[in-house]
Order: sequence, then C-alpha cells, then structure tokens
Amino acid sequence: MPDFPRSLRHFPWATFGRPEDTSDLAEKIEDQNRSVRLLEFQPRFTVLLTVKPGTNGRQLGQSLASLRLQSYPKFDVLLVAENPTKAWTRELNAYKDPRFKWALSGTSRLTCSQLNAAAEKASGSYLVFMESGSVLAPSALFEWARQLQGEGSDVLYCHEVQIDRHGKRAENFLSKPEFSWFDLLHFNYIGGNFVVSRTLFEKVGGFHPDAHPHAEHDLLLRLYEAKGRFASVSSFLYYHLERPRLAIGSLPALVQAHLDRIGFPAAAESHKLKTMVVKPHLAALKNSCISVIICFKNNATWTARCLESLSKQIGAVNAEVILVNNQSRPEEFEVIRRETERYAFPIKLVDYPHRFNYAAMHNWAIKEHAQGDLIFLLNNDVFFDGKYALDDFARWLQFDWVGTVGCRLNFPDGSLQYGGMEASYGGFNRLVRIRHITNTDNFALQNKEVFAGTFAACAFTRKTFEAAGEMDPFDFYNNFGDVAFNFECLRQGKHNLYLGHLCAEHLESASQGVRYNYWNECRLEEEYPEILQRMIRSDLGYNRIPRLPLTLKGLLGSGLPATLAENLPWLTPLKNSLKRSRLFNRLIHSH
Repeated sequence: MPDFPRSLRHFPWATFGRPEDTSDLAEKIEDQNRSVRLLEFQPRFTVLLTVKPGTNGRQLGQSLASLRLQSYPKFDVLLVAENPTKAWTRELNAYKDPRFKWALSGTSRLTCSQLNAAAEKASGSYLVFMESGSVLAPSALFEWARQLQGEGSDVLYCHEVQIDRHGKRAENFLSKPEFSWFDLLHFNYIGGNFVVSRTLFEKVGGFHPDAHPHAEHDLLLRLYEAKGRFASVSSFLYYHLERPRLAIGSLPALVQAHLDRIGFPAAAESHKLKTMVVKPHLAALKNSCISVIICFKNNATWTARCLESLSKQIGAVNAEVILVNNQSRPEEFEVIRRETERYAFPIKLVDYPHRFNYAAMHNWAIKEHAQGDLIFLLNNDVFFDGKYALDDFARWLQFDWVGTVGCRLNFPDGSLQYGGMEASYGGFNRLVRIRHITNTDNFALQNKEVFAGTFAACAFTRKTFEAAGEMDPFDFYNNFGDVAFNFECLRQGKHNLYLGHLCAEHLESASQGVRYNYWNECRLEEEYPEILQRMIRSDLGYNRIPRLPLTLKGLLGSGLPATLAENLPWLTPLKNSLKRSRLFNRLIHSH
C-alpha cells in the first residue's frame, strides 16, 4: 500500500467527480502499478514544476508529495525557479528522490523564458506544465499515458479543481470540453496545466516571451497552427489554488496574429465586458438575407416592443420579418398590424390557424414564407440591447462548420436567465437533466461553443435547417425541441456557438407559462444518449458544487430542490421528511 504523506491524507480527492478517500486511491494506485506493463507505448514525462516567489515550503511539499504518489513510474521533475529559498531546498532534500532536480533560470524573471530553458534539459518525450501549490491526482500520469496509446495525441489536458489555501476543501470544479478552437480563440479554457509533445513544443519555438502574460494561450494557439492533436481527459486530475484573472491587455493582438497566420478573415477585439470577441468579416454575406421568425398570440405590447428592439439590430445584412399570428384576439392582431406600418424593412404578417405547436409553426413559416438563406428564431418576449446584433449572428453562419448561433439572455432585473445549457444527473425520474446556466461564473459572458442553445433567440442557415430534418413537431413540439435540433447539428459534425457579448432581455415562460413536460425529456435521452453522455462528462465549466442562494426564498424555491435532485449525501437525513411535504413537491416540480 502506498504511504500517503500527512499533507495529502485529508485532501479533497475527486478524480471522477465523487469524493475519494486514501483507501480508494491506494487501491487504484496498486491496480495501475500492475497495469503499466500492459501499456504498449510507455512514454516518459518530464514535469516542469514552476516555483514562483511567495510559494511557501508547505505548498511546494504538497506538490512534490503528489508527484511521489504517481502510479506511473516513468517521469522526472525539474523545479523551475530563479533563486531557491532555504524552505524550498529543505522540502526537496527531504524526499531524497533522484528524479527531482532544480532547473535554475539564472537572471531571467519571465516564467515563460525559465520554462523554455528548463525544457532544453528535459529527458522526457512529453512535457507536463505544473505550478507549485498545485497537486496532481495519483493517477494523472497513468491516465495521460493511457490516452497516448494508439494514434496518440500531441496535447493533453484534463478537468481541474480549485482548492482552498489550506488544501483541505474543494471550492470549485471546472469541467473542460473536448477540444474547441472557437473557445480557445476567446479564452484559455485549457489553463496552465497541460501535456505537450516535446517535439511539437520545440517545433513551434516554445513559449514566446513577448506574449507575456498570455504566453500559455499564445503557445496553445501556435500548437493548433502546427496541426497539434488535442485531447481532453475527462477526469479531475489537477488541483490548484485560486488564480488571479488576467486582464485582456495584449490578448487581442495575439489572437489577431493567429487569425492572420491561418488566413481566417476576422478581427479580434476586446469588449466592454472585459472579454475577447472575434468578429468574422461580413464581405461574404453581401447577398445574404436573414429571415426573422416571430410567433405571437395576443400580448401585442410585447410584440411591438420586440419589433422596436429588432429594428435597431438590422445592419449590413439584409433582413425580413415573418410575424406568425396564432389565433390572437382581433383587437390584439390589429395593434400588431398597425405596428408593422411603422418600419421600412420588409414585414410579412401571416396566420397560423392550428393549435400552438412551436416546431410545426416554425417549420411552416420557414418553408412557406421565409425567403432568406439565414434564419433567426426570435420569441416575441425577447428585447435586444445595443445595435446590429443580426450582423454578429450572421458573421459566424457563413462557415459550413457552424450549426446554430445563440446569445446571452437576462431577466428584466438584469440577472442571468440563459448563459448556455448544462447537463447533470438528477430528478426523481433519474434522467440526464438539461437546464439553463444561470450563474455568470460559468463562462456566461464569454463567447463559447455549446452542446445546445435556446430557440428564444437563435440563428442558423436554411441548409442546416434542411439537413437537420427541420424541427420535430411530434416528439419535441414545445419542450426541448431546441435541444434536439442542436443535437442534430452535432450529429452532422457542426458546432453550436454562444455569443456572450450579445445580450437581450427575456420574459422567460411569460408566453406559455412554466409547464414542464417530463416525457419530452425522456424522449430526448432515448434519442441522444451518446451526446448527453459527452455533455455530462465534458461540458465547459459544469461545477459539481451546488450554489445555494443565501435567501429563504432562493433556498426553498431553487437551491434546495435542485440540491436534493442532485442526491447529495449531506442532505439525506432531510430527504424523507421533505418528500412528504406538499410545499416541497410543488417546488421541485416547478423547478
């Protein structure tokens, strides 16, 4: 049995997203020790452990202890530092491990220059970047070696956990998606811990000091340019302290240089939200037209406000509006008819005489009335901020690899209503649940790739609509039809995008209430199990630690039902009594 050092005996290990104690890990380490010989390809790793000023001996010791626990034996460690302190030297000497050595940087103070110099001394064929104070799961190197079997990969990364400064508690879980160039354009979602082929690292010239403090991001973009094969290991293998958020600074210039090198026609710029935005050029869309489909029933004031907002969003790309009336009262319809006379852009007012069926109505409007090669679905209770949003949707639709394009939605009070979608196990029906991201911490302000997006405001091309087989008016007539359509795009190899810099106000569920049809969700799981499995294991930013609102209303109305649905063990004593509560049942079913 491996001997766990005191500093790691009560560490919040959670390799697969569930708590692990040292007995679990010891058994896994022994099992993997026996399995190493079965690996056909046994790469050697060199861990470049950056030791920055301010690191104390305990933090460095914890990092070294985690490396000593590795179940995969073929590695060495170079500690990258400028001037080692006595505390650092004492920690290193305590282990008496010949695999641990200093790689002193002399006079260089830039971490990226220090790492380049250290990489020249590496003996491994793969470099692992790690910073002091962070911890690798005992199975990390084994999992990476396993990933490199077969055709192999050039760049590996994994999920990570943010820990408290004492190394006793997990504060934040960060899931990372399968490789996404779109995400990497806008922010470094891979982070500072990754594995790279030494050959490829040397081919691209290592880190560029002039890219500081975004040298890691710049390196990853250049590895992509060099046709590096990226792979994600969907386990929580890296544990680190909270990091300060980097200012945008020189990042737009670095991304622009990358776009220019690969010949991608776009401009990189910073946004007032302190995020990166990449905007493809519109020249290719000069002959395009975007058909905006707005369905309504009564609530003329909403539709009028929606049209007023939309009028400010039409820019360089031509647009037409199809207003679909679904049996409104005559007086409400007349208000809308008069409203259409106010605008210069084409508006077609049509009647859909059948019962409300979201999918059927939109299929009919697109096929029978829309003329555009681009389609934009817009709820009549969505009102955009700013100007020329339609151009930003259209920019990305000129590329065949794009499926749908959506945006951020806020409630009237300014709080986040939709920042993408996430999946989790939960509910008494034991389904994979799909829900809106409602916390801005979860990359909601960033432009990112998503598995699915809401149709409250969503754009796609007519070709995509036809290739996806339209919307499903039978199984997903109202609920989850947007998710199913997005999943069909994924099946075609397309990528669904979310533009966090674009925002609109949404009166969610105002038009059709809050009714939830669980049978639609059951059908979704039957039809798309593989995609849901990928989503639940590698969706960007999904945090397994629930955020309970610190108000009685928020706790009872949202936090507690959601937490119970996740079946979290520390609430088990409360569950039976709460299940019998009539109030709780109302809350959980309306959640």
